[in-house]
Amino acid sequence: IVGVYVDDVIVAFRKSSDHAWFIEKMKARFDIRDLGDIKECLGLQVHRTPHGGYKLNQEKYIVRLMDKYNVLESKRCYTPRSAGAQLYKDDSPKINPTLYRGMVGALIYLTTGSRPDICEAVSLLASFSNDPRKVHKRQVEHVMKYLYNTRHYS
Repeated sequence: IVGVYVDDVIVAFRKSSDHAWFIEKMKARFDIRDLGDIKECLGLQVHRTPHGGYKLNQEKYIVRLMDKYNVLESKRCYTPRSAGAQLYKDDSPKINPTLYRGMVGALIYLTTGSRPDICEAVSLLASFSNDPRKVHKRQVEHVMKYLYNTRHYS
C-alpha cells in the first residue's frame, strides 16, 4: 500500500523485503528520506499495537482545536450532544457564519479520522451552517468539550 499526500509518502508492506525493495527504487529516482515507522500524519497520531495492528488518535488536534476556538474545558461533558437543547428556536442571537463553519468543519475532519462517535451530533449541527445562532455555537462547544474529555479515546 502506498499513500501519497503532497510531499509525504506512507508505505505499508507485508514483507520487510518488499519494503526495502520499494525504498531502494524510490531513492534511485528521487531525493527521499526514510523516517522509519509512522508516528503522525495529517493530524492523526499513529501507534503500533503489540499485536501488529495500528491505533489512530487525534489528541493533539483536539487540544489545538480547543485553543484555536478558545473553548474552555471547564465543564465535563460525557456525551456528544446535550440533552434538551432547543436547536430549532430562531430567537437566539445570530453569530458569525464563517466562524461557525470553521468550527463545524474541524469537527467533520475528526469524524473522518478517528471519532465516529460524534458523527450524529456534527451532522445535525452542520445543518445550521447557513444561519447559525448562539445556541448552535454552544452545542458545537459542547461537542468540543466532550472531545477534550475523551481525547485519549481511539
